Amino acid sequence: MLKKTFTGAEPKRLIFIGDIHGSVKEFNRLLCTAKFKKDQDQVILVGDLVAKGPDSVAVVRRANQINAWA
Repeated sequence: MLKKTFTGAEPKRLIFIGDIHGSVKEFNRLLCTAKFKKDQDQVILVGDLVAKGPDSVAVVRRANQINAWA
């Protein structure tokens, strides 16, 4: 089990997203719909991030850009 702790200011929201399956467009659409703000929100990715979809590498890159936990 990976344990993470918050550093600095606590996020105002936790956003859980599951089973992205390599679909970066849908991932970005979900972030937009949730009005994700990197300085205020923490995204926690559950389920499968890669495989099946068209762009698994882009999903991993995007997750890193927003400091998502997986």
